[in-house]
Amino acid sequence: MGLVGGAGNYASVRLGVVCEGLANPGMPAWVRELAEPVLAMVRAGTDPTVRDWQDLVTAVRDAESRFQKDRIYQGLPTDGGGHAQLDVLVCPRGRCARVEAPPASGDDPVCSVFAEHPHRQRLS
Repeated sequence: MGLVGGAGNYASVRLGVVCEGLANPGMPAWVRELAEPVLAMVRAGTDPTVRDWQDLVTAVRDAESRFQKDRIYQGLPTDGGGHAQLDVLVCPRGRCARVEAPPASGDDPVCSVFAEHPHRQRLS
């Protein structure tokens, strides 16, 4: 069923880590090359092995620790009265645990995995 698995699967969390890492323009090309076969499986609806995920997540985190990473995720903006904004951006296919605030201006970002704009979702 692709990234659904059991409660212990954590594939959506792993995908979120990879998606965030690849969204950073400073991510080295070797990590992007390592990611491509794993992401091709995800795009095709098949589950990569746990080992594939471990190797990729380790590479992303290792690369992030070696260069000055721009923070991709920012704190949720407020409405000016101290209340958190209730709209967030979520995975365009509902397969990743990544959630972020919409940009204050400009276009919404593009998903690093599916090359689609994320969906806006209202938190309630």
